[in-house]
Amino acid sequence: MEQRYIDEWQLRRLFNEGEFYERMLGGELSAMKVDENRPSKAANQPAGTRSEEWLYDEGATVVARVHQYVLPDGTIGASGRPDRRLSSLMG
Repeated sequence: MEQRYIDEWQLRRLFNEGEFYERMLGGELSAMKVDENRPSKAANQPAGTRSEEWLYDEGATVVARVHQYVLPDGTIGASGRPDRRLSSLMG
């Protein structure tokens, strides 16, 4: 598979236009957590917050890798959506 690199703004646009988060919430895409850590101090997140990376897939095809901060109350931090700045789209 050919890889091409794009800037973060283009990546955000593609993520939003593709409605990957909404499609995952609606059950069209599956999600699998692949990493979980404590956020760095530089992230300036409340105590008890988790830093998570997830893969979104459509059947056997991974379509996005996203990052999110999950606050102690279980909600997603910042905008309430995964952080597209650290996302990558496959395909």
